[in-house]
Amino acid sequence: MKPPAGDETPEPAFRKVAGELREQIENQTYPPGERVPSSRELQERYGIANMTARNALKVLAAEELIHNEPGKGWFVTHHDAAWYARKTMDDAQAGGAPEKMTSAEFTALNARITELEERIDRVLGSIESFFKAVNAPRQ
Repeated sequence: MKPPAGDETPEPAFRKVAGELREQIENQTYPPGERVPSSRELQERYGIANMTARNALKVLAAEELIHNEPGKGWFVTHHDAAWYARKTMDDAQAGGAPEKMTSAEFTALNARITELEERIDRVLGSIESFFKAVNAPRQ
């Protein structure tokens, strides 16, 4: 049945749970490498079905925020600054909001960008030297 005009369809429970966990990951309640609650723990905490809890975890896994270690549980994935840069650009191209970064992640991203700029400068310098050598008058 279609909701009446002006009424919004309520957000599915698994998306709400995934959103809360996403916020907790972003604000470092669950830092990289930390185990996040299992589907059973989420089921008890939120009073939801086990399938709903599992779907919430699958959403975060699809976003590459968590990964499963069989027999151990779900863990927050370690990402380097390049991943955050790619994710931010992908979000921007898709018209979404940029990924929220912590201060430490922002600092790491800036350091990585600086490192890449230096590498590009070195490569361009090598290319320039090569062309100067190739085009130099022969004696």
